[in-house]
Amino acid sequence: MVLMKCVSLARYPTLPNKHLLSLPVKQLAHEDGALVALWITNREKLRQFVEKELFPAWGVTLTAVWYWLKVRFTEFRNCGSPFSN
Repeated sequence: MVLMKCVSLARYPTLPNKHLLSLPVKQLAHEDGALVALWITNREKLRQFVEKELFPAWGVTLTAVWYWLKVRFTEFRNCGSPFSN
């Protein structure tokens, strides 16, 4: 069995930024408001695009940022966690 050691090895196609800009989010949202959740990778350039270009184009206001800390079990086990044993 082959285990992937690094998430960066996983390659998959992504949508170009210009296509994201053309999504009709304003038209799809309810006139009284809507919740828009967007997951992006940890790239500063992409985050800047989302905050400065994409959200304004969509009419979206950033209200919260959540961070996902992805820890592999082998890393977790080696850092003295309660699950080390």
